[in-house]
Amino acid sequence: MGALLVILCICLMSALIFVFHKWRQKKRKYVYPKQKEIILELIKDLNSSKIDIILSKIGPDDSSVLLTLFEARKFLNNKRELSLEQYDDYKLFFSENNNQVVDFKKYSNKFLPDEILTELENFYNAHYTRVYPTGLYFIVVLESRQENWDTEDNSTGLFTGNGRAFETWLNFKESADNLSYVITQWIRENCELTDIELFERLEEIED
Repeated sequence: MGALLVILCICLMSALIFVFHKWRQKKRKYVYPKQKEIILELIKDLNSSKIDIILSKIGPDDSSVLLTLFEARKFLNNKRELSLEQYDDYKLFFSENNNQVVDFKKYSNKFLPDEILTELENFYNAHYTRVYPTGLYFIVVLESRQENWDTEDNSTGLFTGNGRAFETWLNFKESADNLSYVITQWIRENCELTDIELFERLEEIED
């Protein structure tokens, strides 16, 4: 009786494994192309969205920088001025209240992998507050630098968002690093040898 029960359990487990394997194959056949499409679009957007990080007062020549999110993580460990720890706790503010790194509504869907969406949400500001900061801080300007922006003039105030990545310069760099990591990991774990586009994008992220 005991041996028969063991055999039945083994058969049941084998059947469950077979069903689960078939379910994963079916799900991958349907979901993977959509995930690939949305991730490629996300990488394209992140690579084309330039962000100016401007020190609020005149500093060394490389104390302000124009970058993409994939480039921001490099400031965790390089020789540029903004890699120095003295800047890590500086707050980030916006020169206007409609700044977002990407169009989050486009990516808040069921096909973007959860681990990528979670990291991406760190850059989402659900609301803004007008503030009048003092001392040294960073000003965030998206797309292109405002040529008439005066870092000494704060008469109209700035805006602070509630996205975790914008709380401090260190948060911004670490959030960029985490986002880059989960995207590259997804590509490594899921893409096939025929996915030339994904491998090309992976090289862009790691460059």
